[in-house]
Amino acid sequence: MVKFLSTLFLIFLGWSTSAQEVMVFPKWRIGVTPTALVNLYPGLQMSIDKRLNERINLTCETAYLFTSIEEQQGIRIRPGVEIFLARSSWVSYVCGVNLTHRFTRGQVVRPTIATNGEFNFLNYRKLETMLTGMNLSNQLLFKLNSRTYLEAGGGIGIGRLTTELKGDETEFFTVNRMLARSTTPHPIVYAHLNISYALGR
Repeated sequence: MVKFLSTLFLIFLGWSTSAQEVMVFPKWRIGVTPTALVNLYPGLQMSIDKRLNERINLTCETAYLFTSIEEQQGIRIRPGVEIFLARSSWVSYVCGVNLTHRFTRGQVVRPTIATNGEFNFLNYRKLETMLTGMNLSNQLLFKLNSRTYLEAGGGIGIGRLTTELKGDETEFFTVNRMLARSTTPHPIVYAHLNISYALGR
């Protein structure tokens, strides 16, 4: 499998070097990411890209998140830098490094029972989660026409997930602060499909 992929890459690289005209990053691009709607934390996501030079690009994606999991809402910001590893006039192989920051807030309901078992009540608490981490991305960038581009690929990395339950201090039973907050390693894995429009060439 590795040999097969290496052969494809060499063929692709041959196309890149033999082409009379190779793809360059546009000066500015704005785009949308449809695959953000089917993530574990789905959302409406937009992107903006700024060219540093013909081979290096700065990118930033921002999403408004909404999910049925504990009715959470929040934001995700993913800035990064990308570079062409191989390119032709209409398709290029792009690798990048991204930072990921995700913050969500929701409400959870926990039934609470007295120690003598005589009564119980519903305990409403705010649930806040924050993910920070880094990932590597691999994309194929297709030039559909002079101004429209399609990116297809994904990313994989590792981050730190902090989860915290917050409640009213006046409640009879308050979760111990040390038990209500936890921080654990968390994988960052996502599929990525982005459609963008070049504002400048």
